[in-house]
Order: sequence, then structure tokens, then C-alpha cells
Amino acid sequence: MWPFLLLVFLSGACTMTLELVASRLVAPVLGVSLYTWTSVIGVVLAGMSAGSFVGGWMADRSNARALLGPVLIASGLVTSLIVPANPVLGIALPAIKYTLLRVVVPVAILFGIPSFMIGLVSPLVYRICLTDLHRTGITVGRLAASGSLGSIAGTFATGFYLIPRFGTRAIVFGVAAVLMGLGILSIPWRRKGTTAIGMLLVLGLVAGGLYGLQFGLRYYYGDDILIESAYYAIRVTTEERPGGGKLKKLVLDHLIHSATDPDDPDYLWYEYERVVAWIVKNLGKSDMSALFIGGGGYTLPHWLERNYPKSQVEVVEIDPEVTRVALKEFVPGSKRITSYNEDGRTALRNLPSGKKYDFVFGDAFNDVSVPYHLTTVEFGTAVQNRLRDGGVYVANVIDKSSGPFLKAFAATLASVFTHVVILPGSDAAYAGGRSPHLVVASNVEMPFSTWAAPTDVSFAVNPQPAPPSGIVLTDDYAPVDFLLLPVFDEKIGR
Repeated sequence: MWPFLLLVFLSGACTMTLELVASRLVAPVLGVSLYTWTSVIGVVLAGMSAGSFVGGWMADRSNARALLGPVLIASGLVTSLIVPANPVLGIALPAIKYTLLRVVVPVAILFGIPSFMIGLVSPLVYRICLTDLHRTGITVGRLAASGSLGSIAGTFATGFYLIPRFGTRAIVFGVAAVLMGLGILSIPWRRKGTTAIGMLLVLGLVAGGLYGLQFGLRYYYGDDILIESAYYAIRVTTEERPGGGKLKKLVLDHLIHSATDPDDPDYLWYEYERVVAWIVKNLGKSDMSALFIGGGGYTLPHWLERNYPKSQVEVVEIDPEVTRVALKEFVPGSKRITSYNEDGRTALRNLPSGKKYDFVFGDAFNDVSVPYHLTTVEFGTAVQNRLRDGGVYVANVIDKSSGPFLKAFAATLASVFTHVVILPGSDAAYAGGRSPHLVVASNVEMPFSTWAAPTDVSFAVNPQPAPPSGIVLTDDYAPVDFLLLPVFDEKIGR
């Protein structure tokens, strides 16, 4: 009995491993949002349910023991196709008319079929093990518990260890190897030693495939750095800078977060960063205390550090790997930046009592991947409580200038702060008319009209008042993904 308990345990672990890996594999194309997670969970559950139904039908009409091995091997083979099929499906997205189908269909093709194949396994095992009708209850209970325990183990192992340690692509091939190995062991071979030889052969082929995969990824990405952390797929690319020099870019999942010229550390590539620098200059504080929520490539914190030697610069970046890459590849000369590797809201709560800042900049909204708990009244209040008298909170929001999320976010801050304005970005920045916009909030009015206009941006910095009414986001009600649906539609449909 125990070999079948182990088999069900491992198949459950493989299912949950694929489910967790799924959102990471589609992130470079689809982003990470409520819609991608909903699609992944729904597709995997649907595949498992359909597999269980068909597997039960097969178990009653065929020799379950003879089917088990081939089914497991086929599951492994289908799983091994996920990685090469992933980039191909991204090309076909624009052909799908409806927004949410652009998410569901690729996820269903990539992960629905492997989930279905793995779903066939449990009914076959149940049929093999149910040999005594007087022990049906305990047999089914043990097998069901073993499968659930495997799912739990796979969830924790994948999320806490496997993804940060090995990366998603290697994990997918690892799951394929486990399934094929189980399949070989489940075949009732007639000759002794055949099982062991077959197992070693499959594992050798998979190991060779993994070894080749590393070279394949290196060839695909060129000399780019590729790291898969617990939060992002991190790439560092280098290209020629228009006008001379080099431009090094930090890419997290699908979005370029930062770019800098290694020979010109004061160069700010993103125009919204130049507008933020313009605000900082006009605040007129040489000994500014500043907090950045979202580090990216640390280019703006490093700019402040270099140009304001008396300033205190602190950065909250949830991903320690992003911090490590940024400090090594983008701002190696940094000396005075203090980093906190935790969630932005948690960091505000855990800062020393009485710790306050002159300037807080929020840059943690990743296009369509927006942590909703950093958009609410409660978070805005937490930021306000960390500002000194006259302090300013600036947040970067990627949306259309008339986008519902931008309006809701500004209206939310207006319910907390006395003065809130929107500094619209260029509507030509990204495809579909979306761009980085800055929302500026303070309890004192910013005298923008008295400041000289910035000369290093391609658009007029024209402050707009926050909308007089709109959705106010709270911890209880923050439909951020719904408000960003038009952006999501244009992004994945282009």
C-alpha cells in the first residue's frame, strides 16, 4: 500500500508545484494580477476535475495497473512541453478578441492539459488499491490524505524554496522528470532490473535536458543577467544609449523598472523620475529625510544621495534580490542608502516610533500588477503619519490620464490629505496612451505655479486637481484590478 500512498503524495505535490509556477511563467507576457491568478487556479482545478472524471471511467473499463505507468509518463511528457510552448502562445494573444480570454486560453493550453493528465492518476490508484470492500473507507481516506499532504508539501516547498533556488523553468522540467520516473516505476516489468535501468535512463535524459536548458536560456537572453527570485524574474540588459554611452536596464517580469548610464550616474532615463527630481529641488531642503517605497534599480535614491550629501535616504524594497542586483549593477557607488527588505505597508508599521520624513515616494505599482493594500485610505493615512509638517508624498501611477484607477487613487489620497494634485505624464509614453503619472499629496499647498518649469521632459508639467468625487479605495473595498482592466486589455492585446 505504501508505494501507492507515496505515488499519490508526489502527484499531489507536482500539481501544486505547477500551479504556483504557472503565474510566474506567464508573468512576462500577462503580468501578475487578480486575473492571472484566477485563471491559473480555475484552469488547474478544472483540469484536475476533468482528469478525475475520465480517470474513473478508464479505471472501470480497463486494467488500471497497466494504464498507470503510461499515464504518468504521458503526464511528464506533456509537462515538459510547457516551457517551449510558453513564448509561442504569447505571440497569438492579439488574435483573441476578448480581454479575459487572452488570459484564460494561454493558461488553459499550457497548464490545463498537464493538470488533466495528472488528474487521471488518483482514480487509477484508487481502483488498484480497493481490493477489500470491508476496508474501503480507510483505504480511500489514506489515499485522499496522502494526496492532500503532497499538495501541502508541494505548495510550501515551491513557494519557500524551489522557485528562489532553481527558477521556474528548471522546476517544470523537474516535475516532468518526477512524473516520468514514477511512470517507469509503475510499469509491471517482467525482467528484474529493467525498472532501475529505465529510471536511470529517464533521469539521465532529463538531467541532460536541464543542463542544455541553461545554455539555451543563456543563448536566448544573450549576456543578460537572469535571476528568478521569490517575487520576480529579474533581467539586466545593456544597450547603446542614444547620443552615446551605455544604457543598463532592470527588467522585472515584463516591465522595465529602471535604467541608468554606468558612466553618468546622475542620468535619469524615465521622464517621471526627472519630474520627481524637479519636485525635490524645489522643496529647497538640503538635509532632506526621504523614504522610497519600491526600489527598482535605486537610480532615484542614488540621485538624491549624490546631489544632497546631507540627506538621509531609505528604501523599502520587498525583494532582497532586487536590492542586491540594484546595488551591484546599477548604483555600485552608493554609500548612504539604508534598505528595508519588506512590504511597504509592513515597513511603515515597523519603523521606529516617531520616525518621520520630509519626502516619501511610492514607486511600487508595476503597471497592471498593483498591490492593492498600498492604494487605500488606510495606507495613505500610514504615510501621512510618517510625514513631517510640510512633508510631501508622491506616488507613481501607470494609467491613462483619464483612467479610472488614476482618478480613484487621487480621490483616495484626497480623503486623507488636504492638498492633492495630479501631474500628468506624456500619453505617448506607452502603447495605448498609458503613462506614468505622479500624484502629489500634502497637507500644505505646493506652489507649482511659482516654480520654473522643468526643461528636461518632453511634455508640459501641468498640475491637475484631484477629481472632486470618485471611488475611495479602502482595505475593505479596493477593486484595483477591475479599474485597471482597460490598461490590462491594451497591454496584452497589442
